[in-house]
Amino acid sequence: MKAYYPVNLDLEGKKCLVVGGGKVAERKVLTLLKFGADIVVVSPEITPRIALQARAGKVIHIKRAYQKKDLKGVFLVIAATNVPVVNALAARHAESRNILLNVVDVPKLCNFIVPSVLQRGSLTISISTGGQSPMFAQMWRRKCEKCLTPAHVTFLKMLGSVRHEVRERHKTMPKCKVVYRKILKSSVLELLQKNKPREAKDLMQTIIGK
Repeated sequence: MKAYYPVNLDLEGKKCLVVGGGKVAERKVLTLLKFGADIVVVSPEITPRIALQARAGKVIHIKRAYQKKDLKGVFLVIAATNVPVVNALAARHAESRNILLNVVDVPKLCNFIVPSVLQRGSLTISISTGGQSPMFAQMWRRKCEKCLTPAHVTFLKMLGSVRHEVRERHKTMPKCKVVYRKILKSSVLELLQKNKPREAKDLMQTIIGK
């Protein structure tokens, strides 16, 4: 099996092409929208949900079969039709142009695969089996969903909000790491889970001050 290098992509404002307009393509479109991509869907027919996004101006729909010229200016391609020949054609064209490419459920045609993703605010957890069993990855994503609470999201926001202050107070990276470790090992998260945000913030500030 191939070894895949995990990476988080910035898709904000990037042109992404989805080839296909069925239910699988719909899932891909809705996911790409969450990350701010500029989406073009090429397909003779599209689902009602994709059509809704197109009418809202969030998706551009080109109502015809895929053509090579559709790749112009594209950052990422997802081939999600139910016609293997079309998916393979799009894959070959994208590969020749060094464009990021995913053919749904056909890892051997991809130069990247999509993990099972759990997102809570700025916290993103991705689980991949290297294409061997997407359902196994989904199972573990559901397990992780049960572990994460709104308190974890708030805790992450608090950590992000004090980064500048920690650097200003403690100067060197080793000293900053010591502070972060103390915060992570403290009862700040526990206080948030008990709906005591003021106490949690006070404790974090005490640790930073030390």
